[in-house]
Amino acid sequence: DSALEVLDRIGIPTVLVDSEESPAHPAVNVDDGGGAHAAARHLLDLGHRQLAIIILPPARSQTNSTPTAVRRLAGYRAAISDAGAPEPHKEVAGISVAAGAHAFQSLPTGKRRPTGVLAMSDMTAIGLMSAAQAAGLRVPDDLSVVGFDDVPASAWTNPPLTTVRQPIVDKGRIAARLLIQRMKGKTVDSPAPLGTTLVVRNSTARPKEVVDRQTH
Repeated sequence: DSALEVLDRIGIPTVLVDSEESPAHPAVNVDDGGGAHAAARHLLDLGHRQLAIIILPPARSQTNSTPTAVRRLAGYRAAISDAGAPEPHKEVAGISVAAGAHAFQSLPTGKRRPTGVLAMSDMTAIGLMSAAQAAGLRVPDDLSVVGFDDVPASAWTNPPLTTVRQPIVDKGRIAARLLIQRMKGKTVDSPAPLGTTLVVRNSTARPKEVVDRQTH
C-alpha cells in the first residue's frame, strides 16, 4: 500500500502539496504550467530557438513523472509550440547542483548545442550553469539558463539566475490551514493554483547569433 492509502485506512486526515487533487485528498499547488510558459516565452522572446529542458525525475519508487513535472513540461512545450520553434532537447535530472552539472554533460554539442536551457529546479540550473562555465561557456553570452522556484541562492549565483518564483511560504501556510480544518472534521476543497512570477536576472540574454545579426 502507498503511504496515502495507509493514512486513509487509519483515518488520519491529509492535505497534499504539489500533487494531484482528488475528492478525498485536497491539494495545494502553484500554477506550474503558467510559470513554465512564462519562462520559455522569455527565452523565445530573446530570440532563442534551440532549447533544452531539464525535467524533474519521477518520485522515489515511481516510474511516471510527478504532477509538477508534467505541468511544467506542458507549459514549456505550449510556449515553444506557439512560437513555432523546434522540439526541445530533454534531459531528466535530480534536484541538486551535482545533477545539474551531470545534465550539462549530456546536452548536445556542436551545431545542435542549445542556446537556452529551461530547468525545473533552481539547484539543477545552478549546477548546470557552473558546469557550462567550467567548460568555457559564458553565461548568458553563450548559454542562457532559467530555473524554477527562486530559492535564496539563485540571487547570489554568478551571474544571478533568472527563475520562476513560486510562493513557497504561502503554499505551506495554506496547506497547514486546510489540514487544521480537516482535523476538525470540516470538508475542504482544493484552492485555486497559486500564482507564479518570472524573475529576470542576468543568466539570460539574446543568443549570440541574434546579437551578431543585429550588429552587422
